[in-house]
Amino acid sequence: MDDIRFPKLIASESQNIFCVAHLPSSSEGPFPVVIICHGLGGSKVGRFRHPVLLSESLARSGIASVRFDFRGNGDSEGSFVETTPERCVEDLRSVFAWVSKEPVFDTSCLGLFGRSFGGVVSLLYAARNPKIVSALCVQSPPFAIDLYSDKSPPHVKLEKRDFFFDQEKMCQAFVDQLSKMEMAEVMKSLHEVPFLHIGGGNDDVVPSEHTKLYEKARKGAQAPTQFKMLPAADHILSNISDRRTVLKESTHWFIRHLVTQ
Repeated sequence: MDDIRFPKLIASESQNIFCVAHLPSSSEGPFPVVIICHGLGGSKVGRFRHPVLLSESLARSGIASVRFDFRGNGDSEGSFVETTPERCVEDLRSVFAWVSKEPVFDTSCLGLFGRSFGGVVSLLYAARNPKIVSALCVQSPPFAIDLYSDKSPPHVKLEKRDFFFDQEKMCQAFVDQLSKMEMAEVMKSLHEVPFLHIGGGNDDVVPSEHTKLYEKARKGAQAPTQFKMLPAADHILSNISDRRTVLKESTHWFIRHLVTQ
């Protein structure tokens, strides 16, 4: 067995969020640790169990990890319709607060992995706390979303100025906060944090144009930077070879910046 895992309930404001921690079984801590953020409407298990497989891959490399459900998702308390970017950032802050108090985790070697909207949340949190984040890896995060345009993501629907994600109505605060996000400004705060961006050339949810905007925003960064484009990959990584590439690239990135510092 490559990892030892255990569940944990963590309070985030007035509600509980559900986490699963993975520890390497081959040695004793404290371990470098990666916190994994799922996408909008997703969960800590994820499609194709990708977050689970990432945690297992990290554990084989001597890195601990924590997967969790944002409030209103998966096994966490709360309502999905109350989701906002700021609420998700607060959930991530709560997870980090717990991790930082556990002696088995070495938070001087902290990584964040975020997929899609979870990537945005990771970037928002890291931009406010760049000194505590040692490495970032994001997969297909949107750079900007105009919910009123014809280019809005296919899962998002506008009906009489109400917004729905996969037929779930989103609150106005979600829309307001999303429309005010300035990812170019966020990225400026991360120039000293190692940054890996993985995108898909066949992504119809977050097209490759978003990757170009991240590349532009990353120019001038002092820290190591890598952009990995998977030419045939769609947003959910339907092809197993693309999923394996993401696992390999993200694991190696965290080994490089959390273990072999």
